[in-house]
Amino acid sequence: MDPALGSIANEFNRLALQYFALFVGPPTDKIAWLGRVEVAIAELYAAALRLPPTEPSEDDAPDMPLEDRSRLMAEAIERIGGDSIFYSFVFHPLEPTEDPVGGTLADDLASIYEDLYPGVELFGAGGSHQDVIWTWRFNFQVHWGRHALGALQALSALLR
Repeated sequence: MDPALGSIANEFNRLALQYFALFVGPPTDKIAWLGRVEVAIAELYAAALRLPPTEPSEDDAPDMPLEDRSRLMAEAIERIGGDSIFYSFVFHPLEPTEDPVGGTLADDLASIYEDLYPGVELFGAGGSHQDVIWTWRFNFQVHWGRHALGALQALSALLR
């Protein structure tokens, strides 16, 4: 087992669990909570950029149960004040003729959580560091990275 990969996996898992903790307990002040969410997403995004490429084994990471997905979206909406907070953005910013599309902050927050979940579960079950890092990196590159950027843009507009 590579100790460097273990250190990377431990640190990323710590950040993911810190993000998960934002959805636990009774809702708090909306603006203060959104500020903590913004910092947590920025830290996760920066850490994801540093995840090294690894080769996965044949072991699959577990998906989040469907009932948890529904609960998570409802929880995100409740914590941001009962609104999913719609915003628009350009999906392909390098295409100058691209029309804006819509997104919601609640969907971004839930999608980030859902995409971190398999790696956290695999890590907690003692999965190999290569598999855990591969799972987080893959999900970041194909999905939650865009949600993180959208959320950060929306949060910046909301909080400033």
